[in-house]
Amino acid sequence: MLYIDPNIVELVRKFVKKRWPEKEVFCQSNENARHQNRYILITTILQHLDSSQRFGSEVVHYEYINGYVELHLEGDHGSPFNQELYQYLRNKISTQSGDYSWHHWYRKKQGRLRYEYVIEYTLDLADCLTKFIEMIDPLIEDFLNTYNVNNDNHEKDDHFVPSVGTNVSMESSVNKEFITEEGNNVILETMLLQDVFSLKLRIPNYQRIYCWPQKNVELLLDDIFSLRGHRYHLGTLILQKKGDDYDIIDGQQRTVTLALILRAMGKNKIQLLNESFDSVEAQKYVGYNRYLIETYLDRYYPEKRIDIANRILKEVSFDVLVLQDSSLELAYTFFSTQNARGKALTDYELLKSHHLRYIPENYESQQRHLAKMWDELLVKSERDNGDKSVSIILGIYIYCLRKWTRNQYWYIKEPNRVKNEFEAAPTIPEIPPFGEKFDFMDPIQGGTHFFAFVNKFIQYYNLFSETKQYHILWETISCSGLVNSSEGKKRTHWWYGDVIATFLFAYYLKFGDQYLSEALTCITRIVSQYRYEKSKANKQSIMDKAGELGIISMINQATSPTFFLADTQNIIKRLPCFDKNLNGIREDYFNKEKSLYQKNEKYYLIDSFKKLHNK
Repeated sequence: MLYIDPNIVELVRKFVKKRWPEKEVFCQSNENARHQNRYILITTILQHLDSSQRFGSEVVHYEYINGYVELHLEGDHGSPFNQELYQYLRNKISTQSGDYSWHHWYRKKQGRLRYEYVIEYTLDLADCLTKFIEMIDPLIEDFLNTYNVNNDNHEKDDHFVPSVGTNVSMESSVNKEFITEEGNNVILETMLLQDVFSLKLRIPNYQRIYCWPQKNVELLLDDIFSLRGHRYHLGTLILQKKGDDYDIIDGQQRTVTLALILRAMGKNKIQLLNESFDSVEAQKYVGYNRYLIETYLDRYYPEKRIDIANRILKEVSFDVLVLQDSSLELAYTFFSTQNARGKALTDYELLKSHHLRYIPENYESQQRHLAKMWDELLVKSERDNGDKSVSIILGIYIYCLRKWTRNQYWYIKEPNRVKNEFEAAPTIPEIPPFGEKFDFMDPIQGGTHFFAFVNKFIQYYNLFSETKQYHILWETISCSGLVNSSEGKKRTHWWYGDVIATFLFAYYLKFGDQYLSEALTCITRIVSQYRYEKSKANKQSIMDKAGELGIISMINQATSPTFFLADTQNIIKRLPCFDKNLNGIREDYFNKEKSLYQKNEKYYLIDSFKKLHNK
């Protein structure tokens, strides 16, 4: 058990009280460890309800323990409230990205949710608490709106009651109609699984690929085969009605997996499985999950599968939100909103859905082609040692260059910062957005132009990453955060490496590989000065300082490499001297910078640049 410094406890208490005045903070001490704090407990919104509503507040809370932030569901694991809250959160919070994971208590089916980020600094703890609590508290509040406090048969009939209406029986569909601000009809229905699969379900192009991991499939199998006459609510589906078809806006992973399970049990006429899974990666998931399902059924249910399948169709239910022939714009709004709450969609997945909306619906083949191309890029980027070009180009190089050129500061942990930067720029309807220059400062045009924009810069990046200068930078200071975590002393070098690589990429876009070694030396020397002036590295400060250096303005204004190199030479001559008797991580960085110059100088076309090394 890791113990917590009392000073940190006090800082957390002050932070929580300032951010969430209604919350309480408690600490637990170990009598055998000089009363050192073992963990910090923070209440959820349940603690602040009226006492008649406070079902399990004393056992549902947040903890900072062993370097992690967690949500704990403790106490009576058999209570209907705790079971349903646990299942609700399991449905709402995706663990596919690895950011979150569920951990069971010993011999219990429910447990604790951990934010899988090891916290080393107090500032990180504040950021993690904010992200975690502001994700969980609204979900608990939403759950309370669905929980029927007056259901006398609740312990007997274990199910959710829809958030619209009260005391609604799950035996039949309920229906309530809403009118959105856009004037479109939205219908909420509670539907059994058999009714859901009677619809002509389709998977729209803007959806992510089917990619449910093994642990999710196994959990679903355990849950639906343990019903034995009880209802099992699988959260909310969002569908868009388009003629006789229903596009799945939210719920693809669950419905496809259920369809695979039912087909393995002999239900062969499930229309959803006629959908085309174009992505090779999605096909692999389908194939492997079919194997998992068949193995599970062979082990536990070798016989009478049809009877059990018919029972599951009548016991599993959803709250189904149906957009009645609504606009594509509204469908994307629901898609983005739903997936921003507890879902693991990345900025790059959201950008795909955002820009596909600008392609006319009658250009479906173009939509499918671009969606497939984008999915393949993202799948490659998620693999270990895979192609990170999308995240490097959009998340680092072009993002930083656009911000620095405009002299804009930004918060490095701002939610969806990449998505927001690369959404379509506003236009005047009467004036078409001419221009195909693909300059990094171009306004972002919605639709096909965006995908072409990204593809063009990936091509530039692929050429840039083959240069000798890029490899020298990679081998010494490293860039793009892909450094081996075992090389402890490099842990902050790549922050500076990213800045250097970004400026060098901007130079490459302007002048190609002309005098690229000289440019690498100049950029490295100017950026590295900040490393020696600060005893500790902070990524946010490094990015802010990079924007103040003026390097990007010099590149943009130069009409020839000679002007940029002359300007940076003059800056280097005026840099203050620093004490070269360094130690620790700054000494390690200094040695790597020298190594960079030694490897780079043999490619100089101008010998005088060797003199810059000693400055």
